[in-house]
Amino acid sequence: MTSFMLDDRKPVLWGSAVAYFLTLLARSRESIAFLPSDPGYGYIYAASQDGVSALMQGDPYFHLVARLLAWIDSWFPLAAQAVVLAVMVHLVWTLSAVIIANVLWTETGSRVISVLAGLLLVIAPHASESSLGNAGNVKWPLLAASLVLCSSAEFLATRPRLTAIFIAATGLTNPLTVLCLVPLAMSWGSNARHRRVILGMGILVAGVFTANIVKLGVGGAVSGQEQKVASPWSGMGLFWWSGLIGPIVVSGASLLIVLSLRKRKPQLCGLISRFAITGIVLLITSYQLGGIADRYFVAPLTISLIAASLCCLLFSQMTLRLFPLAVLALAGAVVIPSAKWFSSGWYMTSGTTWRDGVTSAKLACESDISQEVALPLSPDSSEEIECTYVLRE
Repeated sequence: MTSFMLDDRKPVLWGSAVAYFLTLLARSRESIAFLPSDPGYGYIYAASQDGVSALMQGDPYFHLVARLLAWIDSWFPLAAQAVVLAVMVHLVWTLSAVIIANVLWTETGSRVISVLAGLLLVIAPHASESSLGNAGNVKWPLLAASLVLCSSAEFLATRPRLTAIFIAATGLTNPLTVLCLVPLAMSWGSNARHRRVILGMGILVAGVFTANIVKLGVGGAVSGQEQKVASPWSGMGLFWWSGLIGPIVVSGASLLIVLSLRKRKPQLCGLISRFAITGIVLLITSYQLGGIADRYFVAPLTISLIAASLCCLLFSQMTLRLFPLAVLALAGAVVIPSAKWFSSGWYMTSGTTWRDGVTSAKLACESDISQEVALPLSPDSSEEIECTYVLRE
């Protein structure tokens, strides 16, 4: 993480990193012992069988960082792999949050807003359903951090190589990284000094996306998931409605504020606009490709709430009377849902723990090594694995 930090920020950002990580541990305290059924054990098993070549396998698109974590996880004892994998996923979330904080610090100079921006990702309420500690959904914090990076030409110019590596890794993990072109395009006109960096990053994003298209095919890229819930259902609760319309409401309100104040604070208003529009575009694209699903809400709502937090900073700098009201509104939009949906939900906490399942599987295998045994996945499912694999340690 230190490569993304300027010297005078290190104590605050390192302290924030510890706080972010501990928050993630607290959120996943009930789920860290379980292995989620999506993506299940397949990534880890493939890594143990195929080694480093498994990193570039498709599912159907590249899922590089998730497979990298699974490859590292395959080195550990079988019974410990669920916990180890969850901890590594938390570290990726923490890195993403710290990057967000550092970028916002570069853009605003505000320590409070910067730390809050990173925290918005860590306490994202919709992550509680299936994202906390889940390697299959590690692509969403990475995407949020990449979109924030591409919203700041100033930051891109300070660390172009390391930023390029991070965004390329994200692009090979989540095809929606192509949406980084939205904030990059919006930055083009107002950042003549950094157009070379913006252009280079745009070419990188487009190139990585092309690699995904080659892997996935144009048809798959346009249609998205074959099975998806595209329409609201009867009795759809506040959890789902807030994720579906929350980014539009928050980003829309931020844009209205920007339209009325853009002439007085053009630079900050431009940054708010990039986040607000990116949040809306990301939500619409995610819905088109994946329908209504909790994991698709995490990044759009985080980006939109960052725009709202910057609106509070805008009011503060302009000493507007609306500042206290804006802070209260933002606090309510963040604290209430994050507190309500803080801990991991049923999807990540159901059934038998991974360690207990492995212990039972080893006992069963000792009586007949030629059989396959079921290793438990949450919620209440399992995956058949050969006893020779279970007893290899």
